[in-house]
Amino acid sequence: LTAVENRSASFLFARVWMQWYGGLGIVVLSVALMFGYDVTARQLVETPTTTENLDTATRLHARRSFATYAVLTLLAVVVLWGMGLPLLTAVTHAMSAVSTGGFSTFDTSLAAVPEWPLRFAVMVFAFLGAVALPLYYRVYRQGWRSIMGDEELRTLVLATLIVSLLLAFFMHQAGGGNRMAVAG
Repeated sequence: LTAVENRSASFLFARVWMQWYGGLGIVVLSVALMFGYDVTARQLVETPTTTENLDTATRLHARRSFATYAVLTLLAVVVLWGMGLPLLTAVTHAMSAVSTGGFSTFDTSLAAVPEWPLRFAVMVFAFLGAVALPLYYRVYRQGWRSIMGDEELRTLVLATLIVSLLLAFFMHQAGGGNRMAVAG
């Protein structure tokens, strides 16, 4: 679509719902595919007992993933709404951020969000949505220090920093830094 701002609230919500639900579907599909490799799957999900069969472990992991996905989304809605976004905008941007899809209710996406703290909050929840969901369960069970050595998380953080710095550099070189300061 070239313009979304003039669309109905139900259209905007349905669009982001499909994106959010599709992201959840990808999570469940990856769980189903990965559990074909029993040893790798067991290491990833760290099932609490060894008596569980593969089917039970798959269901347990899917429930944990859904709960994590839903809690992240709800937290994002509360934060964005609390920071001043209208409820529909907070809901749609939260769902879009957590699913890392990028749909917005504005034609110019986050550029239309008036304040940098709101934009940053959306970006933080997009980053949190990109973190592997099993890591949240590990933090819940073992504390945040248990994920400090996770190679995937370190790579995500490093890649995010590199891309952010490159983007800032190129925007500054193109003169975008001045426009961003005025808009923010």
